[in-house]
Amino acid sequence: MKWLVVNAKADDYEMVISGQIGGSIFDDSGTTSKEFRDEFSKIPQGRKITLRINSQGGSVKDGLEIYHMLKSRSSDVTAYVDGFALSIASLIPLAADRVISPKGSLWMLHKPRAETYGTDEDHLQNAEMLKTCGEMMADVYADELGKSKAEMLAVMKKETWFTGLEATAFGLSDETPEEDSKPAFAKIDLSKYHNIPPNIFNMLSGPVRPAEPKQNIMNKDKLIAVLSKRGVTASADWTDEQFEQALNGLGDATARVPDPNLDNAEANKRIQKLEARVEAEKFSRLRAEVTKRGENKIANEDLDYWTQRAMEDETQTFAVIDRMNAINPGAGAARGTIEILNENPLEKIQKEHKTPQARAAAMQLDWSGIYADAVKRDQRKGELPMASNTYSATLVTSFLMDGSVTNLQNRWAMLKAFSIDTSPDPYKPKATGVLKHVTAGTACQVDATNFELGDTTVAPSSVVMHQYTQPFNVSNADLNSGLRMNDLVTLNTALFSNAVIEAATVPMTAAIFGAATVVSSAAAFSFTDMAALQAALKKSPIKNLILDGAYIARISNTPGFFQTAGVVGGDTGAWKAFGWDLIAQNTDWVGAGANVQGFACHPQAIAGIVGLPLAPAMIPGGILSQNTFLVPGLDITVALYQWFNPATRVSWMSYDVMAGFVQVDTTAGFLLTSQ
Repeated sequence: MKWLVVNAKADDYEMVISGQIGGSIFDDSGTTSKEFRDEFSKIPQGRKITLRINSQGGSVKDGLEIYHMLKSRSSDVTAYVDGFALSIASLIPLAADRVISPKGSLWMLHKPRAETYGTDEDHLQNAEMLKTCGEMMADVYADELGKSKAEMLAVMKKETWFTGLEATAFGLSDETPEEDSKPAFAKIDLSKYHNIPPNIFNMLSGPVRPAEPKQNIMNKDKLIAVLSKRGVTASADWTDEQFEQALNGLGDATARVPDPNLDNAEANKRIQKLEARVEAEKFSRLRAEVTKRGENKIANEDLDYWTQRAMEDETQTFAVIDRMNAINPGAGAARGTIEILNENPLEKIQKEHKTPQARAAAMQLDWSGIYADAVKRDQRKGELPMASNTYSATLVTSFLMDGSVTNLQNRWAMLKAFSIDTSPDPYKPKATGVLKHVTAGTACQVDATNFELGDTTVAPSSVVMHQYTQPFNVSNADLNSGLRMNDLVTLNTALFSNAVIEAATVPMTAAIFGAATVVSSAAAFSFTDMAALQAALKKSPIKNLILDGAYIARISNTPGFFQTAGVVGGDTGAWKAFGWDLIAQNTDWVGAGANVQGFACHPQAIAGIVGLPLAPAMIPGGILSQNTFLVPGLDITVALYQWFNPATRVSWMSYDVMAGFVQVDTTAGFLLTSQ
């Protein structure tokens, strides 16, 4: 694959990402996180890695996973931005221990974008997803650069571009070399960007017209925006004198429009002063409103924090403040301020939102406020905080469970294609399980004279069980650096999910199911291949299909056919109209045979046993607690353990499940391979 190159040198390794982040449904371009992981995992631990990036961005999902992979070995990695580091590609080099940004390189940070097809609910869900992704990316930028989240959100909202020198000055890179070669920028569609500075536009496209003599003109767009903030309506056809009179009328002589004979730099400097004054006045107005709404709710030392939140989103912030509980001014101070607690927000969310996805999204939306309320409720209990009984711990556990269900429900969808037994041995869950498989029977008799002839053959299939555990923790240092357990849900759920998926795909090899194999590249995959897979299952009353994301994308958005992910006109069973009982996506084929990209089967082709491990004995004092959650649609139960090490002050969580998979009927499954 030409877009991801790995060069092994004498002393180190070089990885080159050139082009789109994430796969393309049209060709083999792009660097997916799976392809990156496959190559990255081959590099021995401790070996130095030079990462070279020239990418216009792409998939947030793939970019984040690549970032976290690099972050896990940050001390080994030095990143060079050889050309572009745009969009999600600007986040990837920040995982390196050192970032080099030549003068001719270009960076761009903006809010994530996406296209939505569907109903108004689909568009609203997509908007919520984009907001969550943007918040999360701002958190990463802020942590890496040592800046505030609010500042990074503002940078992203403006779609901010940086040259190599500007990137180093801002903190995105550590060094800009003195000697610098001119990069070869890939051709990109400039029309989709809305805030490219003129100097960078010229770098990308060349001069659009001959250079003109310098003119002393006002930046009318900025002036119109400034006047609008002050309630003055201006238009682009105004003369310089009209703008000057309007701004002079604002009453601040220092912020007047400069003499037209002054150059743009001086004009912009004075405009910035006026904008700063407008922002200060807005901050003062909002602080007064926060003080009013937050009376008996917000401490004086927190007023600036809530005012800054209101500067970013006035409506949302005031809605949160209005929901806050008031402080009881007559309460004693034996355990600090005691507050009047009304209906708790966690129970309200659980009552109003019936699905794990909706609950997780609601908790993420106002996590800090809900968590603060939970801590206050703990203080009312009159007991020491323990992981097993504090309300704040319950909140974290609820978020971990709902967030995990949201992820696992999608990632484990392919397991619906198999026969799953959810009852391992309750006393010895790691003991080898046995599944029944009826392999033969007697042929139907015609005009029988003896009705007791014949028999059936039942063969046992042994399933080796393993305990899959995904632990993660927040140390005391992490806690004081701003990391919280709920920040770790997405990545660790994905890693946990992949481990089980990889075990489930182990039987998918040519040696086991190779009798009839459909061969097609992702770019060439079509309904002809779908027909071949369906024909291979012509005698099967149940027809399930598992496809890699690159293959499912070739059919899922075909107009007039499956449309988006098997849902047509709100009918979630739309696959059945085309002869399939299930089409599920899988993105991890590490456990399967070489080049396997899909599997068509009857459920009895592969069977698995999945269930809970035995819970450890409860420890006095409640240091260890166990919860379980059910993955909808699969009825698979997963254990969630939570414990705390008092000596190291490290909080631990882990997902645990017992699982084992085995091929049962090797005539009931057919492979799809890329070659």
